[in-house]
Amino acid sequence: MTTRKIGVDFLGQNLVDYKLKYYKGGSIDLEVYVYFDITNYKIRVDLFDRCQSIQIATSNSGGLDSQVLITDNTQGIFTIHFDKDLTTCFNFDSVIEIELEDADGNILGTRRIPVKMFNQKITWVVPDELPTASTPTGTATVRKYSTTFNNSDLTNGILSITHSLGTELVSVTIYDNDNKQITPEITLTSINTLIADLEVWGTITGTWSIIVLT
Repeated sequence: MTTRKIGVDFLGQNLVDYKLKYYKGGSIDLEVYVYFDITNYKIRVDLFDRCQSIQIATSNSGGLDSQVLITDNTQGIFTIHFDKDLTTCFNFDSVIEIELEDADGNILGTRRIPVKMFNQKITWVVPDELPTASTPTGTATVRKYSTTFNNSDLTNGILSITHSLGTELVSVTIYDNDNKQITPEITLTSINTLIADLEVWGTITGTWSIIVLT
């Protein structure tokens, strides 16, 4: 936590542009000097942007010493603290406004200090234990049927196969005699049989192969 020290001119009309910069999700800590006696003064502070506002104050004005605390009455010094949880949602262009009220109830005035709220950079921390993948509760069993065939096994260009795998949820792959995969139309005729339409290939040459997997 770094406390910034600033001087705020309540007696004149000019205010120095301090260009305060903070990170969203970080605390705001200021030590403010007003250069005159503020004994029994009430101090109210507002952090706001276009959409929202958070007010804090000295304890004699309904606030908490942990938020606004006069540390030197005669020198006019007090501290301002906005907790880090309060700054996460403020826009880039925000404002801190300070109001002073004397012991007789007179409002001395307000002063506004522009604040830039930047997004915090991510700091990566290696976790103590990385999550592990869950173990599947079941086991997957791959069943296979394969065979070779030639032109004499076709009937009018149709290859009929009995794979006896007991399911229609199968994948079918066919390779020609040059070991190139081809994609004919496949019809699953039952849980144990299928047909492959190879008519467009005409008279096939050599030995081809078919693989059926569940």
